[in-house]
Amino acid sequence: KLDDWDPCLLSGYFIHLVTKAMDKTPSSSAAMMKKKKSSEEEMAAQVSWNMSEERICCDKIKIQKIGNIFILAEWPRADGKKRRIVLGPYWHFLLVTLVVILSVSLMIYVVVIPTVFIAERVIGLSLTVLSASSLLCTALTDPGIFPRYSAPLAASWTYSEYAQSYRPPGVIYCQQCHVLIEDYNHFCPWSGIVIGKGNEAYFQVFIVAIVTVLLWDILIVVLSLYGLGF
Repeated sequence: KLDDWDPCLLSGYFIHLVTKAMDKTPSSSAAMMKKKKSSEEEMAAQVSWNMSEERICCDKIKIQKIGNIFILAEWPRADGKKRRIVLGPYWHFLLVTLVVILSVSLMIYVVVIPTVFIAERVIGLSLTVLSASSLLCTALTDPGIFPRYSAPLAASWTYSEYAQSYRPPGVIYCQQCHVLIEDYNHFCPWSGIVIGKGNEAYFQVFIVAIVTVLLWDILIVVLSLYGLGF
């Protein structure tokens, strides 16, 4: 029955619930303050890369550079970071690679194989377009330019003399591009740019596509020599 309840017990239980709720609030607030402080410290430790400017086309067009990487376009993302369209220091190798891929495929599917090979031609040209487009995406995507830091944010960070910056594990200074690259893989001369976290997925698609189109072209040429088709 309700009359059997002790008012002292009820008030004590209520005070316990209120105290417990108040104890949770400071801890949550402290966590938010700690996170905000950590973010402020990270921003304070960041050092911008030196931006340079280069003129092309008879000094009529100005292009900004970070290290040796050309910045064709740049805009902020929702998370505060920047999205970029870039071009590597060896962009002329990119043009040579594109010309070779497109000219070989056009020669095979326009000159070499018979015109009756319609399905084979469609498949081959589709693979060629996939190879060229994935190569362009690899070359034009930000490879993962990592900001410079004047102080380490963790015990595992080390100092790079070349970059004049602290860096976490996996971030390596690219000798060709003169910037720090997150999840550095290697420098690819055929795309004219370094391969890192930002463009590695496109690079893997390019490798699979170019090997596939090469094997397909060899198969089609052999079949056409013997007058065969699918």
